[in-house]
Amino acid sequence: AKAKAKQLILNAVVEFLDSSDKDKGLAFDEFFGKLVTEPKRVRIDYPPSLIMNIDNDNDEEDKEAHEEWISDLGVWGNPKEAVQTILNGEGCLYQAEGVVFAYSVTPSSPSKESDREIKGMRKEQQQIHRLFVNGNM
Repeated sequence: AKAKAKQLILNAVVEFLDSSDKDKGLAFDEFFGKLVTEPKRVRIDYPPSLIMNIDNDNDEEDKEAHEEWISDLGVWGNPKEAVQTILNGEGCLYQAEGVVFAYSVTPSSPSKESDREIKGMRKEQQQIHRLFVNGNM
């Protein structure tokens, strides 16, 4: 039974790591990026989150102060806009203490609906760019 269990686990790992299937390659890429950027120490509210946890404990003043703080950050208050600004060469990120970043580029999977052909690019030229920060993609 022990040998069968070992073989079952080995087969699952080999299948997961098989890069011949692009979807599995993307699954491993996502898994590995999240794994290596997972924080190794406990931090509370550092760095400060751009997303406020809305619950009954937050009064109206706290919500207004948070919205004002986000507004004052400009493009840096919206994670998607911040990343796009960096990709456009108009800014950069500095690493906060203990925050881990990773970046990957993988071939685009032709089987995904969202990866339709980009104007002027052949399918084999299309790539997926991923940014991992603190265990998140």
